[in-house]
Amino acid sequence: IFDQVQRFIPQDQLDTRVITHFILSVVCVGWFWIRLRHYTYRKPFWYELKEIFRTIVIFAIFDLALIAFTKWQFSRYVWVFCWTFALILVPFFRALTKHLLNKLGIWKKKTIILGSGQNARGAYSALQSEEMMGFDVIAFFDTDASDAEINMLPVIKDTEIIWDLNRTGDVHYILAYEYTELEKTHFWLRELSKHHCRSVTVVPSFRGLPLYNTDMSFIFSHEVMLLRIQNNLAKRSSRFLKR
Repeated sequence: IFDQVQRFIPQDQLDTRVITHFILSVVCVGWFWIRLRHYTYRKPFWYELKEIFRTIVIFAIFDLALIAFTKWQFSRYVWVFCWTFALILVPFFRALTKHLLNKLGIWKKKTIILGSGQNARGAYSALQSEEMMGFDVIAFFDTDASDAEINMLPVIKDTEIIWDLNRTGDVHYILAYEYTELEKTHFWLRELSKHHCRSVTVVPSFRGLPLYNTDMSFIFSHEVMLLRIQNNLAKRSSRFLKR
């Protein structure tokens, strides 16, 4: 297809198509960067992959509409070839780049998990399974912890150590207290805010809830989070397929 590209795209339209695809690429990267925050936020692999696929499909449809409106000579083979390669190569090189940056220590970020219960241990296990998020957990923190170590990592009990670490470099804090320790979560959110800690994540305890395929929404005026649990077995199509 590369050797006989003029069979699919006329010579007088080739430069225009190249410029159009370059502009689409720049806009797509801007969308990933500004709107989806793929280059600043650390998202789970499968969640980020879903956003990549959805964005590329939208841009592919936009490219198809652009061809139709401008009445350029259209080759279905070139269109399918280009956008199929984009669907494969963008996630592949994204994963390869993050893996390389992790090896070099550039993407890794020092992380402290606040909490020592099952929720904190579960958060640690989840982060370990998502290497490309780049969270390098160096310690747990809980002033009331009975263990000196969790998963071979030290449990910090001195608050001053937390603030010293924050002054020495950019540290990410993950609040993973149990649902019975809500006051601790509120207290440390205030303390981290007072000490100008920018990177803070809260991991609420939802053990037992079926979070897969769950829709999340918010009522900001009342600080309420709504989780819509989808019961697939309630659908006739799902019951039919199960039978």
